[in-house]
Amino acid sequence: MGTATFAVYKFGRFALHPGRGAFLVDGVEHSLRPKSFALLRLFAENPGRLIDRDEIMRAVWPGIFVTDDSIAQCIREIRRALGDSDQQLLRTLPRRGYRFTASVITEPDNDGVASVPRADAAPPPRVDTVRAAAPTSGYDAERRQITAMSCELICLSEPADDDLETLREAVATQQRSISEIAARHVGSIVNRQGNILLVVFGYPEAREHNAEQAVRAGLEICAAVGTARPGANDSTGCRIGVATSVVIIGNRVGDGESVSPEVVGNAPILAARLQSSAQ
Repeated sequence: MGTATFAVYKFGRFALHPGRGAFLVDGVEHSLRPKSFALLRLFAENPGRLIDRDEIMRAVWPGIFVTDDSIAQCIREIRRALGDSDQQLLRTLPRRGYRFTASVITEPDNDGVASVPRADAAPPPRVDTVRAAAPTSGYDAERRQITAMSCELICLSEPADDDLETLREAVATQQRSISEIAARHVGSIVNRQGNILLVVFGYPEAREHNAEQAVRAGLEICAAVGTARPGANDSTGCRIGVATSVVIIGNRVGDGESVSPEVVGNAPILAARLQSSAQ
């Protein structure tokens, strides 16, 4: 009979033992939430390499749509665990991703050796990876039919360098206006990524006419953005996609109300595709 061994990643005072699910500081085990642990493992396995949002999503949230707040929360927890408030170990590269700059030593994890079971031992339980990726009892989540609206603000003309501050302020003003319009139609912004906003209708309070409310909000937003002029020589437009489906939506237990909910389902993905295909 053979054995399967795991790797241990050591950097400075820290050690990550994926085989045991353990994170050690000066030899003392510290707790990390499973998603934060998985993200730190991704960084430790790829020191010095730029890790972008898409790679993080594939590795940590496979098949699940989550907001940038979920990634940011894991990053904050990792930095607290590493005492890395000045980003000496985990650096943020704006609009590009993250780079783990620690010097990582990879060794066999002898404590994490997994013995091959005897022939007469009961087989291990089969894990359904698709179901495992979905929110479980650790989430205050539910199945819900929602309508998602993806809205992208677009600068219709190239701003001059000396007008960037003016444009930034104007875009922020327009985003606030979009938030107000969405709220009037009982929509909630659950994600902001650059100039793209994701608005959900039907959560946290379910309503009968979510799709109609989303379309009305979208038309009002297009009209409002189309008449705005952020600068003397610039104008903006918007592209919007709307889609409806059943999703799993909610927060991880203990995350608090300030954290945007995770959304698992087709509606936000399809809305984003429709938005990117719009004129």
